[in-house]
Amino acid sequence: MEEENIESSPTPPFIKQLGKELPLKKYPCVISLCSMKNEDGSDNLILKALAFAYEHHAGQVRKSGEPYIIHPIAVAEIIADTMGLQDPELIAASLLHDIVEDVSSLTTGSIEKRFGENVAKFVDGCTKLKMMSLGQSLNKDMTYKKLISMASESPEILLIKIADRIHNMRTIGFLKLHKRQRIAHETLEVYAPLAEKLGLFSIKRMLFEMALKHSFPKKSKKLSAKLKAVGLSDEVKEIKARLLSVCSPLPYPVKVKERIKNLYAFYNDKTRTLDFDDAENLVDFTVVLETKEEQDCYQALGLINALGRSNLYFSTVPKSIRDYIANPKINAYKSLHVRLTYKEKRYLVKIRTAYMERIARQGVLLHWEDHEQIREYRNTLKEILQSIGEYEGSPTSRKDLIRQLIEDDKVFVYTPRGDIHYLPEGSIVLDFAYKVHTTLGDRCRYALVNKKKVSSAHALSDGDEVKIFTYAHSSEITSDLEEKCKTAKARSALNKKLQRKRDLYAEKIGRNIMAQALGDHGFQEELFNSSAMADFLTYKGFESLERFFTSIGQFRVMPGELLWELAEIHPAIRQSRPVTTNGYLKRFVLTLAEIERDVHKFSQCCKPLPGMGPCVGVLSVNGVSIHRSHCEKYKESRGYSHEKIVDIKWDNETRWQKSLLFHLNIRRLTVERTIQILSSIQPLPRIHDMTPMKRGFGTALQVMFHNFGQAQQLFSAFENADVTVEIEEYGKIL
Repeated sequence: MEEENIESSPTPPFIKQLGKELPLKKYPCVISLCSMKNEDGSDNLILKALAFAYEHHAGQVRKSGEPYIIHPIAVAEIIADTMGLQDPELIAASLLHDIVEDVSSLTTGSIEKRFGENVAKFVDGCTKLKMMSLGQSLNKDMTYKKLISMASESPEILLIKIADRIHNMRTIGFLKLHKRQRIAHETLEVYAPLAEKLGLFSIKRMLFEMALKHSFPKKSKKLSAKLKAVGLSDEVKEIKARLLSVCSPLPYPVKVKERIKNLYAFYNDKTRTLDFDDAENLVDFTVVLETKEEQDCYQALGLINALGRSNLYFSTVPKSIRDYIANPKINAYKSLHVRLTYKEKRYLVKIRTAYMERIARQGVLLHWEDHEQIREYRNTLKEILQSIGEYEGSPTSRKDLIRQLIEDDKVFVYTPRGDIHYLPEGSIVLDFAYKVHTTLGDRCRYALVNKKKVSSAHALSDGDEVKIFTYAHSSEITSDLEEKCKTAKARSALNKKLQRKRDLYAEKIGRNIMAQALGDHGFQEELFNSSAMADFLTYKGFESLERFFTSIGQFRVMPGELLWELAEIHPAIRQSRPVTTNGYLKRFVLTLAEIERDVHKFSQCCKPLPGMGPCVGVLSVNGVSIHRSHCEKYKESRGYSHEKIVDIKWDNETRWQKSLLFHLNIRRLTVERTIQILSSIQPLPRIHDMTPMKRGFGTALQVMFHNFGQAQQLFSAFENADVTVEIEEYGKIL
């Protein structure tokens, strides 16, 4: 977008009038921008947006009691002042960011007509979804999905949302405790990690501090007091003095700054606890060189490395150097990192030029409006945000991907050519493969890590050299492999593969269910290829018959909808059996010849067993959840319907294409008694392991099945012994 060419002019009458109602002196940057005059004589876009927002937010107030218009003005001030961005379209959109959401008479189209395509796009990206048919968690996840997907094309949307969150956190004290806790936790999970990815380092720290102070008011107060004391300690003064002294031979001024750890360093996002012992050290040091030459940083590093040889208490930590000058981060961050040990405590020392220090404070905001200079960063950011936005897993998993952005550069690995790639801590070979290229990830077979053959699930360490070997076709994956991946790109790609697998299975289920439904009324499957079916698909918006079957198999569409339409043409359907759009009274049957762990789940509420007893299946986009027929738990699920439930019929004769290993827990039975029961089974399935259970009393058994008949034979033997058998996991192929 192009900036308007503007010059100073007298304060507009509207601003003077508004100043009588609102404390505009708090927002000097916004008011100054409103007072600018365009050289071409066109309207000042920011002033126009402010007047429009003032008019449409009239009468609305915040929980604090102040006029609502204060909030968008404050958000615009954060963009213009704290972030230092003065693009008219960005500032105008920040003034209008809540208007479509809060004013029912306005739409994104209304904004586009008055303020242009970019402003409307930014406002649309900031507007929450309100889908009454979805639960609160899913609705919020869909809002995140929309926000991040749109931000992948226009990251300015994230700047507005982050500025919006900063002001909300500053004024959160007027809300009830449970709302403060919810907003603070959302800030930790979503907005602070996004600020990190955008390179807004100081803003990230600010968000973490505010969120943790509201989440842990007492603990954070104690921690802050301890950290303040650390900053004033003799130890910190001694380290600063030593670093200044050792750098004194350098022919230019040197500054040494201490940075006390942010509260986030003590936060464990898995356990959601704040603990003083969670941080490696409490303070970092930055050596800032007043020079323009990057090479001077290496000279300073050499002097600091020599410090340990001349001082009893200091030593550098072996292999701790991180060279972000030769290999800068994608957000333009440059620095040398080295760790020092002083009196048996470790400290991180960063060495950088004054210009690098500016980048470390402002990040990409320093060049935000120069699209050409940060083109590579924007492209990388687009890819990462697209992966998170397109992810089709659970809301919790999407939040995990966002939270993982904090860890994106903890581990660095190399290609055989020496190219460096930064990855989150705990990343596996597949993360690296997808980071290099999508096709490499899709076809990854195994890798050589430091010339040693490893699987695609092998965890990588700092400095590893990785060479990927591929299949000629797309590789097989499982859900547990997705869970091991740490990067958004890898997890999103694997999730798409899993969903394609589930979609194909759902298509088979849907076709079978519709064939049963039509057969009950004397219709043949030829109806699927008729003009009536084609008209129905067009009317319902299905691009193909296969997509219709998939929707049936995932309980997105009910067979009764098609039958109800056909009943209008064929009265015999209505006469032979009641048909409604809400449900079909007869339960359908799903015959299982084999099972797959990423499609079929044995529920934990009633613990069904393959091949055993009457069971039902609950259809969903994630596959089929199997329950015992007497179980009431599945009926509690949202949208319970007869058409969501199918009766399971086990095909005991057909051999599975792949034999499956089951990990079983046999409660209240010793290993010796388990062996006795197994000896009565002929032929006995292949037993891979048998040990006492690690938790509780019983036997842990690993057994291989190749059909449902074999499974039924084994489970029946234990059922007759009146013991409980549970499936811990299944489907790992040997």
